[in-house]
Amino acid sequence: MAKDIRKMFNDMNEGIAQAQSESPETVGAFFNLLNVSEHNGPLDVKTKELIALAVSVYCRCEYCIIGHCRSAYEAGATRAEILDAATTVIAYGGGPSFAYISATLMAALDEFEHEFE
Repeated sequence: MAKDIRKMFNDMNEGIAQAQSESPETVGAFFNLLNVSEHNGPLDVKTKELIALAVSVYCRCEYCIIGHCRSAYEAGATRAEILDAATTVIAYGGGPSFAYISATLMAALDEFEHEFE
């Protein structure tokens, strides 16, 4: 059965909002860390999103893969760049990483590809 990527993305965002309302200091600190790391240093946001996507694939986090795929597109990455970053991880994560690419990432690429054109 195919994954409903949009539903997973929306469910994740709803969960984030609920966690933010119930634990604002901790969730706020986490998002502050993300913001600082994403917008500081010599690497641009697109490059950092591609790195985050690769780490997400390696860690086998479906929600992270979905979120960083969308964010990479939003930052200007192409489908080819996103797939290249993700498939680089196969050398380190082997078959399990490839399984997450083939099931989750490919569906996310299709879902978000035209969202930021």
